[in-house]
Amino acid sequence: MPLLISLFGFTALAARILDQPTSLIVVAFALSTRATSRAFSELALHLPIMTDLLAGGIGAPGCARRLPPECFIA
Repeated sequence: MPLLISLFGFTALAARILDQPTSLIVVAFALSTRATSRAFSELALHLPIMTDLLAGGIGAPGCARRLPPECFIA
């Protein structure tokens, strides 16, 4: 995100909204490649944590979009 903000000039909210799908793609690719080296039962142990992180990552930008711009001024 710092590169999106400083190098490409995105606002913090726009950078977060763009960063989220990128992160999800990276995680999906990592899980698919690790699935060949680990048993699914090992990954399933961490499924509640992964689900919680995914839900928070998807929900946070949606909630942030509804906040007034004054909330983002430091």
